[in-house]
Amino acid sequence: MKSVVESSRQGAGVAGLEVTRLDRFAAPVALAALALAWPLLDLLGNNAEFFLFRRSPRLDVAVFAVAIGLGIPLLFGLVGLIPVRTVWIALVALLGAVLARLVLRSVPISDVARTGLAVVGGAFLAWAIVAAPAVRSMARYLALAPIVATLLFFFATPTGAVVRHGGTVIGTSVSPANPVPIVWIGFDEFPVASLMLGDGSLNGNLYPNFARLAADGTWFRNAVGVEQQSEQAFPAILTGNRPAGDQPPFAGEYPNSAFSLLGDAYDVTAIEAITRLCPDNVCGARPPAARAGERAEQLVRDTLVVSGHLVLPESAAAGLPAIDGRWGDFGGAAADEEFDVIAEFREQMENDRRRGVAEFVEAIERVDPDQSNFFGFLHILIPHHPWQYLPSGQAYLLTAEKSPGTTRTGWGDDQWLLDQAIQRHLLQAGYADHALGEIFAALDRAGLYEDAIIVVLADHGIAIKRNVFHQRYITEETIGEVAAVPLFIKGPGMPEGEVDDRRAETIDVLPTIAGMLDVEVPWATDGLDLRGEIDRTESTMHGPQGSVTFGVSGEEKFAMAADIARAFPTGDPYELRPDGTPDLRGRPVEPSGLPMAELTWELDRSTWYRGVDTSADTIPTRISGTIDGTSEDVVVAVVVNGVAQAVVRSYEDDKGVTRFQAMVPPGSLVDGDNRIDLVLVSGVDLLAIPTG
Repeated sequence: MKSVVESSRQGAGVAGLEVTRLDRFAAPVALAALALAWPLLDLLGNNAEFFLFRRSPRLDVAVFAVAIGLGIPLLFGLVGLIPVRTVWIALVALLGAVLARLVLRSVPISDVARTGLAVVGGAFLAWAIVAAPAVRSMARYLALAPIVATLLFFFATPTGAVVRHGGTVIGTSVSPANPVPIVWIGFDEFPVASLMLGDGSLNGNLYPNFARLAADGTWFRNAVGVEQQSEQAFPAILTGNRPAGDQPPFAGEYPNSAFSLLGDAYDVTAIEAITRLCPDNVCGARPPAARAGERAEQLVRDTLVVSGHLVLPESAAAGLPAIDGRWGDFGGAAADEEFDVIAEFREQMENDRRRGVAEFVEAIERVDPDQSNFFGFLHILIPHHPWQYLPSGQAYLLTAEKSPGTTRTGWGDDQWLLDQAIQRHLLQAGYADHALGEIFAALDRAGLYEDAIIVVLADHGIAIKRNVFHQRYITEETIGEVAAVPLFIKGPGMPEGEVDDRRAETIDVLPTIAGMLDVEVPWATDGLDLRGEIDRTESTMHGPQGSVTFGVSGEEKFAMAADIARAFPTGDPYELRPDGTPDLRGRPVEPSGLPMAELTWELDRSTWYRGVDTSADTIPTRISGTIDGTSEDVVVAVVVNGVAQAVVRSYEDDKGVTRFQAMVPPGSLVDGDNRIDLVLVSGVDLLAIPTG
C-alpha cells in the first residue's frame, strides 16, 4: 500500500517536491477568490443599483454574495482535486492569467500586449506554485480569501449596507396645517433644450401638456441638475442636499427625505425606477420584480455579462451585450440576424417603461376627491434611451438597441446620424408629454389638479453631439446638454404663466414645496425656496469623472436649442431631411412609373408590415434596410403605401454594409398589409430602387 505522502503526490507532484491534496485545493480557491470572486463582489458591491433596479429582495442579494464569494472559489478548488497533473496546472495557470490581466488593467499598453503578459504571468505563477513550497504555503493562507471577500461585501460596500439595513429607516416628519395634494414627476435623461424652439420658447405643438403646466405655474427655464448619475441625482432632489458620497440610493442611507418629511401627514405613493428612498413604513415593502426562478435566471445572466466585461480581453468582450447606460437585462434587444420578433416583443413588453405611468394613474384614480393629503412621486426612465416610444403613447419595435452613429459610450462625427438620434430622442420626449397628459387627465377626473402642487423635472440630460466621448459625462462642452434640465412648479404662491430665468437647481424643489406647505424642513438643506431671493453666481454638477462649475447665464442650453432648430426648424420631429434635399413628405410616389436606379435594396423585418394593427401598443414606424450597388452614401425617399414619408441619407455600418433608417408617422401606416418602397433622390429626379 502506498504511503500517505506518496498518495498525496498523485496528479500534480514534481520529483522531490510534495504537492498535497490541500495544495491542489487551496491554490485554485485562493486564485479564484482574487481573480474572479472579489473583483465581481467589489464591482457590484459598490453599485447597489444593479440590485435595486431589479428590486432584488435582501435574501437574493445575500445568496448571490455567498454564491459568488464562497461558491465560485469552492468550485474551482474541487476541480483542482481532480488527480490529473495537467488539469491542475492548467487551472492554476488560467486563474493566474485572469488575475494578471486584472493587475495590468490600468497599465497603458495595448490589449494584445496586456493579454500576452497575462498569459506569461499565469504560466509563471503556475510554475512557482508547483516548484516552490513557500509559494504553496502562501496559497494555503490565501485560501481564506473567499471568506474575507464575502465579509467585505457585506460590511464594507454600499450593497452590503442595503442587505444589512433594508429600507425601514425614517427621519423627521412634519404636519402641514393646510395640506394640499402633491404630484412630483421626475423624468430621466432629458435636456431642457429638447422642449424648446430655436428662440428659446416652449414647443407647445409637440409638448401641449408641458405648455399647460407652464401656463398654470412657473417654468424655471434656467434650472440645472447637481448630479450626473441618477442614483445620486434623485437622492439630492428628494433631500434638498448634495450627497456627501456615493452611498446607495435607499432609505437607510437617506433617512431624511421628502418621504420621511411628509410620511406621517400624507398618503404616499412612490414609484421609483432605480432608487429605494421611500421607507417601508411609509410606502410598504416592495414586492420583487419577478418570481424567484426568473429573478435568479436574470441575475445569473447579467452577472455573466458583467464578469465577461471584467475579465475577458477587449476583443472577446466586444461581442458581449453592452452594459453602459443600464443596470440590468443586458442584451434585452438582440441585434443578430436570427432576430426573433415574438421574443423581442415579449421582452420589450416585460420591460415596458409605460407601466410606471399606468400605475401612477391608477394610484391617482383611487384618491378620494376630498382627500388633500395625497403625495404621489413618479420617477420614470423617459426619455432615457433606448428610444422606442412615440408622442402617440405607442412604442415601435427595435431591430437593435444601439443607435447608428454611437461609439462605445459616446458619438462619432457623422452629423446626419446624430440628427437622426436627436429625432428619436425628441419623439420619446413627446411620449413624456403624452405621459403628463395621462396624469393630468387623471388629476382632472379626481378633482385634484386645480389645488395640487405639481412638480415636473429631470435629473440630468444627454449629450447627442459630435465626437463626445460619453453621452452623459458632464464637461465644459456638455453643460447645455447634461446639466440644463426641465423644471416646472405649480402651486400656492407660484406665479402662473411665468418663465423664470433665475438660476434654479433641482435641490431647490424640496425647500420650495415645504415653503408652499408653510412648514420648515427640520434639517439643513443646500437648496433654496424658489419663491424667495436667489443670488447664485455659479452652479456645480458632479459626475464620476469629477465636478464642473459653470456660470448662471444659461447660454449653453440656448446653443443646444439652436442646434436642434437647425435640423428641426418648426419643431416637428418628422421634418428631418438631409441638407439641400427636397421635402417630399406627403407627396404621392408610384415607383412603377419612375426610371430604375442601378441599385437594389432589402427591407429589415418585412413581416412587421403585414397584418399591422395601427391601434396596437407597438407599431413598426422605424423603417430600416440595406442598399446594394453603391459604396457611396445616397439620399433616398421612404415611400409608405404610395406616399413619401421621409427623406434620409444612407450610411455605412461597422460591417461595411450600406444601410438606411427612417422614422415615419404612425398615420402613414394602415390596418392590414403595408407596402414599403425605396426611391433614390438624385437632385430633383426620383429613381425607383427595386428589391434585391
